[in-house]
Amino acid sequence: MPRSALVLPLLALAACGGGAPQLGPSNKAPAPPYEASFGDVLGFLPADSEVVVGIDVAQIRKTAVWAQLAPRVERVLASELTQIRSACGFDPLQTVERVSIGLHARDQDHVAGVVVVRGVGAGMMGCVRTRFGKGGEVTDDKGVAVMSHHDDPKSAWMVVGSTLVVEIDERVGRDTVHAVLASGSPLRTSHAFMELYGRLDRGASMWGVVNGATKLLDEADSAGMRPVTVEGTLTMSDRVVIAGTAVFASAD
Repeated sequence: MPRSALVLPLLALAACGGGAPQLGPSNKAPAPPYEASFGDVLGFLPADSEVVVGIDVAQIRKTAVWAQLAPRVERVLASELTQIRSACGFDPLQTVERVSIGLHARDQDHVAGVVVVRGVGAGMMGCVRTRFGKGGEVTDDKGVAVMSHHDDPKSAWMVVGSTLVVEIDERVGRDTVHAVLASGSPLRTSHAFMELYGRLDRGASMWGVVNGATKLLDEADSAGMRPVTVEGTLTMSDRVVIAGTAVFASAD
């Protein structure tokens, strides 16, 4: 995926009430079956994910560290931010709430998975076609934008409400993206992942879990340094605290 296509996840280091029940028939369409999964930080991430990352952007924006960091991000990413704000019609530093990523590798050069960005603007899909699709080919598959670049994995982009779902794989399209939406939260069926996830600090601004068996770490074998698992968190407040654990097969 090109650098511009990764801007939203990277910018992640930037950001209804009740009443009396209504009587009689309602013309409001029922919520789609996948509606509940949008509120789940693990929603739509594949069960076979080997690298999983969660970023609580809304929390980060409230911190003293971000107040100091934001002007620097504006300067470093000034060109990209200007283009996104103009082409997409929203400011990702202000609207993005959360980013979740679940990836697995068929080999070191082929990565597949799902990226979920909660808090995009209404112009996101038009932006995908005109901005992120530059330098490659973007086709429309019944409301799903399928993007293909020469040296990058193929991806399918769809916005539901204010949530962007990006599926990365060799074969993607409307049907595969809708299958992702219908899957709910499949990663929660992985007992091994959930055991690691259960140990993470729920107050972390950013967290990550890596399965050491991923082919992305094959080069670590030659050095005898392949971990079994890696887990870590980054917490921002008036300071940045990083904590992590790597488990190896033996003490050696």
